[in-house]
Order: sequence, then structure tokens, then C-alpha cells
Amino acid sequence: MPKPESRYAGFASVRASFAARWPAWTRFLREQLHGTARDAGGLDQAERQIRALAGTAPSLEALASALVAWVGENVEASEDLRGPATYAVASGRGNRVAVLLALARRLGLPAEVALGRSRFTAEGSVAAPVEEADDFAEVLVRFTLPGGRVLHVDPRLKHAPIGYVSPGLDGARAVVLSSGAFETGIFTGRGVGTTSFIAGAGSGGSRLVRLDTSWAIDRWPRAISRPTMRCSARAARCATRPAYSRKTARSTT
Repeated sequence: MPKPESRYAGFASVRASFAARWPAWTRFLREQLHGTARDAGGLDQAERQIRALAGTAPSLEALASALVAWVGENVEASEDLRGPATYAVASGRGNRVAVLLALARRLGLPAEVALGRSRFTAEGSVAAPVEEADDFAEVLVRFTLPGGRVLHVDPRLKHAPIGYVSPGLDGARAVVLSSGAFETGIFTGRGVGTTSFIAGAGSGGSRLVRLDTSWAIDRWPRAISRPTMRCSARAARCATRPAYSRKTARSTT
């Protein structure tokens, strides 16, 4: 399977030149992005519109939701991550990452950039040497809300709500640029979901087994891991054992 195209492909690679480690690699990317989210008067109107959209005395989550909705509606995404936020807001097209960061700072929202590795490349539990840094090709904006609740945003998606990520990133591994630290288990921000799994015995038979797993999340810890599955091939039955706190899951065959 081909690797996903890096969203920061325009940045010169520094890994081979001095045997970079993850802290050096993330620091290099931070330097490339430095200044793109600089504040300016051109953001005043955008801030007023977002605050009006969030309503009276909004929570931080309501402000973040209004910010994501406003950016998706008013700024067309481009692949250049080095364009300034002010240009993107003025022209209606450009670096959505910079716009989210710049306006989040104005709104008092803790936001930072994280790079996710698709689960089509490797499962979230699989560690990554810095030589595989290009696998972390999905650029996300990471909001930290009260209580340590973390929601991710994919800036490429126009109408997705805050906390929604594509299926390939559900449960993926990501590196946070501000610290160089890894987090495992990026989940969508919706409270319930269903996962379907279809498998055969592998012996040439025609019988297939379908597993439908429904789950609900009533609390968001800082990092969430995916549930683990225990299956009996003979009985064609599976049980879901949640590896995270205060979630419920059930399985049917």
C-alpha cells in the first residue's frame, strides 16, 4: 500500500543530515511554521463573528466549535502550511492550520499542531523511529479543553464538527509538535459509534462472520486507547473488553 503524501512535503528534510531524533525533528517543523499564526488587525472581524456564532457566555468547547465551523465556511484549504493566517482570512483561501491557531489564541483556546499517522500505515500501538517521520502525514489541530479533554480537528475537512477525524485516524498515533511527545488513540468527538468487522475462516469455505460492535463514551481522558478483542473461531463469537475507562461496548454475531 502506498504511503500517504506528506502534508509538509515542502519542508526540506533534515533527518539524514544530522541523524535527527524526534525532539529535533519536531523543533524543526515548529520553526518552519513559526510566524504563520502571527496576530494582526485583519483578524478582528473574524474574531467578532466567531464570538457571535458561539453565543452569550459560551464555554471553551462552544468557542472551539464556533471557530472550527467559521474556518470551514470562510477559508478554503490549501496544502501550503507556511502561508500566514492573515492572508488566508483576507483572501478566503490559504493555511487553515495557521488560521485556527491564530484565532484560537485570540479566543483563549489552547491549541497546537499534531501530526497523525494513518492506521492504514500502522496501528496506533506501533512505535515509530524518526526515520519513519514521513508516515506522520496527517496535520491536525489539537484543542485541550477543561479537565484535560482533548479534541482533534482535521483542517482539510470543510464541514466536519470539532473532534471528528477520518476512520484512518480513529485510534491512530500522533506526535505533538510543541513537545515532541506521542499520543495514541485519536478518537472522534462524537459520543457513540459502531464498528463492523467481516472475516472468513481462511480455509476456502464460504461462511463469513460479521461482528458489529457498538460503543459509547461518557468521559474523555487525555489519551484513549482502542478496545481489545477476544474471539473464539469455533464458536464465531467475540467479546469486546474495553481498555479505557467508563465506556460500554457490546458485540453481536
